[in-house]
Amino acid sequence: YRDFFIALNDQTTYSFSRPAYDIQPAIQHIHDLGSNDNMRPIDLTCKLCFLLAITRFLRPSDIERVDDAHSEVTSTQLRLVVVRPKEKRSSQRIKKVIHVRRHQVTYLCPVTTYEPYKAPFCQQPCVRRYPAQGGSRSTVHNLIRAVHNNHVPVGSECISNHIKYILAMILRPPGTTMPKARALGAAAAVLGGASLDDVLVHGSWASSSDFDTFYRVSRDTATNFTMMALPLESPDVTLDTQSGSVTPADE
Repeated sequence: YRDFFIALNDQTTYSFSRPAYDIQPAIQHIHDLGSNDNMRPIDLTCKLCFLLAITRFLRPSDIERVDDAHSEVTSTQLRLVVVRPKEKRSSQRIKKVIHVRRHQVTYLCPVTTYEPYKAPFCQQPCVRRYPAQGGSRSTVHNLIRAVHNNHVPVGSECISNHIKYILAMILRPPGTTMPKARALGAAAAVLGGASLDDVLVHGSWASSSDFDTFYRVSRDTATNFTMMALPLESPDVTLDTQSGSVTPADE
């Protein structure tokens, strides 16, 4: 079997060529929804799930397991606790504490979306235990609830559908699959100048290899390597952009 899979891998070529995605239609949709206070419950729910996924690189299962009993809003950020996420440390289940910073544009801010969502939706108790069966279980006061029955929690599949409702508006080439929100957010952060280390910590990726293989939707970077590789000035030579001549720096 080992030789078979080695031969199979040798015949398979993994492509890092990814399509370009235009998220402006999704942003325009969020803008057109208007004020959070006057938004339809289903639209507010979709918006909150999408903003948490794309800005905090969260999976639908992470959002499902946010324990809202430990949520905290400050002037600069929203603090959330995810109970029993996919990640483990030393083979043990953990509680993942995440911080969601405010956005300067109000309608794109996950924190200002969380507050009007919680006010009407989270007044009734909504508790679920994880895992559903067997073993040591943890109690979670769910943040995301059924739209028409606020004491009923929803699962990751429903949350995923909420996110995909907005993701479907993103322009992409024909025949390509819908990208993950956390992948789009991470790619945008890298292009915006975030360091790879910060992106890995923010998304709880165990290694740069995991991120590079499964979540990096763009191979572009914020750095202009053409200018860095061929600088106009250096300690040794100066490039005259008009004549194209090279002059030693000590002349």
